[in-house]
Amino acid sequence: MLVKKDYSCNGQSRYTCDRCNVELTTANRRSIYIQHDKRSPIKKWNLCLSCFAALKRGIEKGSK
Repeated sequence: MLVKKDYSCNGQSRYTCDRCNVELTTANRRSIYIQHDKRSPIKKWNLCLSCFAALKRGIEKGSK
């Protein structure tokens, strides 16, 4: 979730992880986009690196 938007330089905007509420910057966040039928993708979640790795592990483990 976007906490503070920096208008001078987009690299300084602040986000929080939607899973664990850790404060993030644009350099260390991962965004998950959801696309519905024939529409453009919409950003749904901002995750930190550890939460993104946990999501990735869960997806890979479930597909075996």
